Amino acid sequence: MDVVVASARAAVEGIRESLKVGQEIEALTKDISALGKADLQARAQYRRAQIVKKPDTHFFQAVDEWRRVKEIYDMRQEMLNDVKRKYGQKAADEVIAIEERMKKDWQRIYNEDGHDREKLFMLKVYCFLAAGVIVLIMWMTGAIRELSEMM
Repeated sequence: MDVVVASARAAVEGIRESLKVGQEIEALTKDISALGKADLQARAQYRRAQIVKKPDTHFFQAVDEWRRVKEIYDMRQEMLNDVKRKYGQKAADEVIAIEERMKKDWQRIYNEDGHDREKLFMLKVYCFLAAGVIVLIMWMTGAIRELSEMM
């Protein structure tokens, strides 16, 4: 009789524990949903704030950006002229070749040899989520507890 009562109590405790887990998952889902809604609202508010700006301000910002870019190109040309004066045309050609190689290297690093970093990040996220779901299922079915008791 004690064995039957003990197993019934264990079954009831297991049901209570799974109900608690279900409630925790439901609360987590609600929190994630609220976070997503808050994120969308913040993004929409940011877009509205960007639209409120007068169109003329964009022109001035564009002119400022153009000035900065022109200044960079002017400095580049001035530095190339200095290299030509001091070391000759061959040295200037070498500097340009190094610059091109550095651009290609940066592009290769940025794309990780043809792989888009954003897609790789999303793949990692999906793998992590899949692992989490598998562990959750194993925990809910009691497989993890059985494995820990075996050790």
